[in-house]
Amino acid sequence: MVIFNYNIKINTMDTVYKAQVGDNVRSHDFTYRDIEGPNACYVEGMVESIEGHPIYGSGEFLKFKITKKIFGGKKISEKIGEYNWVPQNGAYSIMGPTDNVEKIG
Repeated sequence: MVIFNYNIKINTMDTVYKAQVGDNVRSHDFTYRDIEGPNACYVEGMVESIEGHPIYGSGEFLKFKITKKIFGGKKISEKIGEYNWVPQNGAYSIMGPTDNVEKIG
């Protein structure tokens, strides 16, 4: 079982993309950046707001309605239209600063 993908590029906080309201984004889960195949795992949507998490309260999270969800390389259609919150790039997690969100479209 692979837990970490050490081949990904970690940006410094000076160069990391910071999403803005109105941006169409893709947020990858875990460390994979695959958009096809069994390791593809991400959600897409347009950022509606940047706010604290609805359960945990604090932090800087991107809130958007899911327009596309891929998990384990498979399209998950029952989540389309639901709200999703993902950490803004640069937020700190147990694995260090996050860099999972990219602008698309």
